[in-house]
Amino acid sequence: MARTFITRGLCWLPAGVCLAATASAEPCDVIDPAMGTPGMSGEVRAVTTWNGDLIAAGNFTSAGGNEINRIARWDGQTWHPLGEAPDDGVSGSVRDLIVFEGDLIAAGNFTSAGGVAANRVARFDGANWSAMGDGFNFTATQLEVFNGDLIAGGVFTNSGGVTMQRLARWNPASSSWQAIASGVDNPVVAMTVHDGNLYIGGNFQVVDGVTVNRLARWDGTTWSAVGSGMNNQVNSMASADEGLYVGGAFTQAGGVAANRIALWDGEAFHPLGVGMSNNTVFAIEEFDEHVYAGGTFTTAGGQSIPRVARWDGEQWLSLGGAASSTVYALGEHDSTVIIGGLFTSIGEVDTSRIAQWNPCSDPTPCPPADLNCDGAVDVSDLLILLGNWGPCPRDESCEGDLNGDGMVDVSDLLILLSEWS
Repeated sequence: MARTFITRGLCWLPAGVCLAATASAEPCDVIDPAMGTPGMSGEVRAVTTWNGDLIAAGNFTSAGGNEINRIARWDGQTWHPLGEAPDDGVSGSVRDLIVFEGDLIAAGNFTSAGGVAANRVARFDGANWSAMGDGFNFTATQLEVFNGDLIAGGVFTNSGGVTMQRLARWNPASSSWQAIASGVDNPVVAMTVHDGNLYIGGNFQVVDGVTVNRLARWDGTTWSAVGSGMNNQVNSMASADEGLYVGGAFTQAGGVAANRIALWDGEAFHPLGVGMSNNTVFAIEEFDEHVYAGGTFTTAGGQSIPRVARWDGEQWLSLGGAASSTVYALGEHDSTVIIGGLFTSIGEVDTSRIAQWNPCSDPTPCPPADLNCDGAVDVSDLLILLGNWGPCPRDESCEGDLNGDGMVDVSDLLILLSEWS
């Protein structure tokens, strides 16, 4: 679909001077395959924006046909490595990205970054990679900034021989990781900040001795359950004005039937329609009053919408067709939604492991006299009004009939001039 704004051929009636018709179109509600052609050689697991550019990471060794190790920068036209080849990027898979103190932080299952030893977490300052203390003994899956601190979650159980059960906080003063309380009894696979609290999700039951059932909240001092939790794993979360969206493998949230995705409003969980009736949600992104979900599911809202879908508040909708394989990552960049995963196409569009969805936004209503909706009432609007001078077609409205009397005349001209800007 394209949203098109058209200015009809306009005639300055007294002088008989006409202006040619013009039109401009901006394609929207479409998949743009530019960044995915040829795209990545392996899965994309994380996306973020850093210094105005899109950063994508995962388990690929080429991006855009160039040798790039698992993390790449898109400048709008081309993929670039982070660091100098052959020591660019990292040595193993990346699971998450975040910007902290102006640097890009990567977490995953690597042991070196930019040719420097770095255990499962590293930072890039725009020129060089560096380790963050001793890193971790096993995979770090999640990063978040909470109350100014960098928080990491994952599978790890220690840093530099110091026990920290799957949850840690970076201490810049000592350049080391510190345990957060007694930790978590199973891996952390989702993390976000919402309403001033840190939320973590996974398949755990207990956090710092508190029973939480796969979803927990931390205010910086105390851990607490979120309702009665979920009956299966939490994989993803997204914060929004209306509440916290949670996705995963569960079919109940807080005792309420909710298939793989739910909204926590601060007091209770709510389903999003009938949700996803099979498989799993791995990623959620809230953008422009829509909720996007990706994963391995093949139905959404009772319809065949495989692996990526959007919720408009009432129903689940397709993004132009099925993703051919798993969607692991969703993010926002340059007013578009970025989709990452294992797929090689979405609908009829070939796009390898990464794609850009260009959504249509509901236009902001324009003042009546701003006939071309450009934010000003000026000569352009006057020309439109004069071009429609006279009676409107029978039973139809016409541009320039500002008082709705079926005629574009002096009365409408006076209204336009009174709003001149």
